[in-house]
Amino acid sequence: MDCPKVCIVILNWKRWKDTLECLESLFKITYTNYEVLLIDNGSQNDSVSRIKEYCEGKRIPEFGPTIYNKANKPIQILEYSKEVAERGGNPKDEEMFNRMNPTFRLKLIALDKNLGYTGGNNVGMRYAMNSIGLEYILLLNDDTIVHPDFLTELIRISRSDPKVGIVGPKVYYYDFKGRRDVISSAGGNINLWMGRGEHRNLHRNDIDRGQYDSPSEVDFVEGSSILIKTEVFRKIGLLDEKLFAYWEETDFCFRAKKEGFGIMYAPKAMIWHKVDLDKRNEMRFYYVTRNRFWFMLEHATLAQSFTFMIYFFGYDLWKILSGVFRRKDMKSLAILFNAIIDGLFNPNWR
Repeated sequence: MDCPKVCIVILNWKRWKDTLECLESLFKITYTNYEVLLIDNGSQNDSVSRIKEYCEGKRIPEFGPTIYNKANKPIQILEYSKEVAERGGNPKDEEMFNRMNPTFRLKLIALDKNLGYTGGNNVGMRYAMNSIGLEYILLLNDDTIVHPDFLTELIRISRSDPKVGIVGPKVYYYDFKGRRDVISSAGGNINLWMGRGEHRNLHRNDIDRGQYDSPSEVDFVEGSSILIKTEVFRKIGLLDEKLFAYWEETDFCFRAKKEGFGIMYAPKAMIWHKVDLDKRNEMRFYYVTRNRFWFMLEHATLAQSFTFMIYFFGYDLWKILSGVFRRKDMKSLAILFNAIIDGLFNPNWR
């Protein structure tokens, strides 16, 4: 198998401890032709200084299952401003830096403000699109750790068919009641009649018994780890920044599939994700609800939109409200109301 160059983009927002464990696992992968671009999304805490200390070898964080490796410290940092990065970096610095072993180098961008999951990652995508020799970009959540062979497997599936534009791994929960073999995502399909991105493991708590061990074409893969050919960006554009966070990977995959790109699930590529099991996360609650409406307004037919509205207001809403009233959570009720109003009537979705 050939070994195309991959830019791995990690977006940090305040969670520097998670980010460092992610980096530690990344620098142990078997794939050899990659670079790591870490973007701090306006954290406004000490994330950047902590990350630099880690790279200098001055700080040994407490990790879970990931073993700290002293051998690749110090890690050299090439720091860019947002503007320079989006032009593809400085050619002279790039040439020098890229001659180094990838396990000893890190590119870093510290943004002045939080641009959301979409805006922050788009900075990395623009860098990749304007860099020489980059064929792929991998968006990787900062709260993941990876199997050493995960990128090799993603590339193998991508190279299996020239039509494949996007590939995602098997995603396990980092810790599901003490277990590490419980599947969070194995790819999914989009149901435009109900306005849902349905994971193939619908309850998302399947113990891995080999039931999702076949490479499969899917409608979308989870955004915690998504390998994308740069050709896809040139054809359909970047992540939709108006979404800010949530539903963005579903929207991106849907647009790619409409343009003829294949989307594949790669079962031998494995990562572990620190999934937020608290469904009452306020930011998540708002954006998931609002962006669901925006996705439907953008992509569904009139008939699909009509059916979705009946389903949402006739079933989904009452299911959500029963939980809100049971908890006597009036703050969530206000958030839900605002999300629905913005989802239906805010003109920014256009």
